[in-house]
Amino acid sequence: MGQGKQFVSDLLPMGKTSYRIRFVDKFLPDGIVVFSMNSEGNVDGFTIDLPNPDFHFYNLKFKKN
Repeated sequence: MGQGKQFVSDLLPMGKTSYRIRFVDKFLPDGIVVFSMNSEGNVDGFTIDLPNPDFHFYNLKFKKN
């Protein structure tokens, strides 16, 4: 697997702002990405729910500048 390819996934719709992710690297479990929206309805950030003791995604909250 090429460098950086382990975190590649399609976004599989689950709801209006949530998507299931299934990484190319099968070592990583499935997770959920939830996008947050601003008052104009544009994406202003996202969180990742990925149960994995080696990667602490739950501590990350991505925000658009």
